Amino acid sequence: MFLQEVMCSIKSFLYVQVIIPSPMAETIYKSLAEEDGLPSISRGCRYYFSEPVNEKAESVLENHGLDCVVKVSKELGKEDITEGSLILTMTDKQKRQVNEKFNLQDNVYTIKENSMVRKAR
Repeated sequence: MFLQEVMCSIKSFLYVQVIIPSPMAETIYKSLAEEDGLPSISRGCRYYFSEPVNEKAESVLENHGLDCVVKVSKELGKEDITEGSLILTMTDKQKRQVNEKFNLQDNVYTIKENSMVRKAR
């Protein structure tokens, strides 16, 4: 299934990234699109313990007039994934980890895959 077909049926976005860009992605997305009714969350692939959001990430967001919506990092869990979720990862390795851990076949893409499909439209 191609991403453009998936986009018609998505109900939420999950950003699976590392500790600094993930909260930034969620905050920026929410500032731009969540009023359209499409919720988003950010999660990490593997955390041994939760950590506060990186101060530099918070500072960058504040410099652009945004308050970071994420205060503490969280690992992606089965409860985060619902029918109709679109999961975006930063790397192919993270994509494989998510697919293997949760036995997913659909709706998991890297940011690069997502941007290539969007350019093709």
